[in-house]
Amino acid sequence: MKINPIHYTVQHNAEAQKNAAQTNVFKESLEKAMNTQDDKALKNACKQFETHFIHQMLKEMRSTVSMGEGLIPQNQGEKMFKEMLDEEYAKNATEAGGIGLADMMFKQLSKDVQDKVKVPGAQSTIDEKL
Repeated sequence: MKINPIHYTVQHNAEAQKNAAQTNVFKESLEKAMNTQDDKALKNACKQFETHFIHQMLKEMRSTVSMGEGLIPQNQGEKMFKEMLDEEYAKNATEAGGIGLADMMFKQLSKDVQDKVKVPGAQSTIDEKL
């Protein structure tokens, strides 16, 4: 299979932008939850991260499987469908209990929120925790 370097670069840049956007959304929702001390928002932010983590794991797992040329080569539409399917698998897995990452993060970060409440005026940013 011959890879067009321009197509690969464009696709790689688009994936990098998408990952950066998802990271920013997670970071903003986490900062908002930490600042407002809202447990529900914090739990949702942790679930967002777990969903993104599972999606990346599925994506990397799929990339290790050789699709080969075969009788019918895989087209861009099929690749896009599989990417969207993996996103849905990740969302469903997280909603069904996930791998426990969201729960562990919630426990750890909720301790940080409680510590922040105990020490008034203590300003901590998410970047310090990550």
